[in-house]
Amino acid sequence: MDPHRLWVDLCIPMDPHGLWVDLCIPMDPPGLWVDLCIPMDPPGLWVDLCIPMDPPGLWVDLCIPVDPHGLWVDLCIPMDPHGLWVDLCIPMDPPGLWVDLCIPVDPHGLWVDLCIPVDPHWLWVDLCIPMDPQGLWVDLCIPMDP
Repeated sequence: MDPHRLWVDLCIPMDPHGLWVDLCIPMDPPGLWVDLCIPMDPPGLWVDLCIPMDPPGLWVDLCIPVDPHGLWVDLCIPMDPHGLWVDLCIPMDPPGLWVDLCIPVDPHGLWVDLCIPVDPHWLWVDLCIPMDPQGLWVDLCIPMDP
């Protein structure tokens, strides 16, 4: 992987078709912000990316409106020390659901499978973070049907 680039692959299954988004983001200069809006029918997908280079780390903010609920995913992958932080806030009626994870990783990568029931939806999140030069992969699958 080019040390100056970030690759993010997103797959969001929808009826009748799936949406695939491939992003290649140059990581120069320090502190890169990218705002992306992918309209869907009816809701839209918003992706806000901030890649601070000093100190090292990757921040990804995702807001995926899921009528009538919203899904918020905040990711911070600090590079020193090795670890994965995942903050999930899923607004529900009445209150929201918060999940905070800190998972140390080894040099061979980390797999995390999450299934969070969000009535009437299900959220599936699969993460593979290999801590080698091959980069960071984040796969999100959010079925819109219960």
